[in-house]
Amino acid sequence: MSINLLELMQRTITSDVVDQAAGILNLDQDQARSAADGILPTLLGGMVAKANTQAGADQLGKVLNQDDGTVLDNLTNILEGNFGGGDRMLAEGRGLLSGLFGDRLDKIVDLISDSSGLSRGGAGSIMSMVTPVIFSLLGRTKTANRLGTEEFGNLLLDQKKHLRQFLPGSMVDSIGIQGFDEDTHTAPVISLAESSQATTTTSTSQSPSRAAAVAATSAAVAGGGAAATSARREKERGFWNEFFRFILCVVVLSALAWSLWTFVWKGYFQPNHFSETLEPAAAETADPQAE
Repeated sequence: MSINLLELMQRTITSDVVDQAAGILNLDQDQARSAADGILPTLLGGMVAKANTQAGADQLGKVLNQDDGTVLDNLTNILEGNFGGGDRMLAEGRGLLSGLFGDRLDKIVDLISDSSGLSRGGAGSIMSMVTPVIFSLLGRTKTANRLGTEEFGNLLLDQKKHLRQFLPGSMVDSIGIQGFDEDTHTAPVISLAESSQATTTTSTSQSPSRAAAVAATSAAVAGGGAAATSARREKERGFWNEFFRFILCVVVLSALAWSLWTFVWKGYFQPNHFSETLEPAAAETADPQAE
């Protein structure tokens, strides 16, 4: 199977998405876009490096399998402040980045900062915002294509050919990717805007089978998102139906209990009841004595 994962990532993390993320983080949009140019291939490169070992591939597969699609399905809402908004994305992204790069992360963030003009904190934040989306996307791709851990690991290793023109030598060394050709380090780094133009040109000349594979993957990812969203909404609807039924039962039972208690208390145990019952008897007893 030949899928260009970087191409899928670029289709998902559009300029509009980057601009919204930059707005949440109070970052310059142009600098944020420049950072995204390096972040996407860097994240994919980190996954390729993980897939070089069986332990790394297994760890990555477990993380991707745990993704429930919430981030990818609700990306627009999250960037608008719903589902925990930016705080949730930042926290989740930091954890994923730490697991992906380990002690290499600081150097990688420094390189993103230097290349984009963002501060180190800004580069780390935009990287943390983007990372959960990419993990969600690749998790959906893995599921949609029914790839096991070994198969997905092989797909990642096949991505080296797509990364060569996007990663400078300093980033390749910092990530620790093995098996790159020597010309990887001298290849010009292409921006996302240039990549989009190149993708459009290439897609018209690529083989029908490859074009069909990419299109099928994109459709499967989108279809999986719609199905997951529908299932989750149905589950939420069922939960609320059960919840309101429970509340209704509680209200009805409470009303019955209150009515019963009021009847018993006022009818049999209040002093007025006994006085009203005994007064006629007392009057009847007193009349014969009076006579």
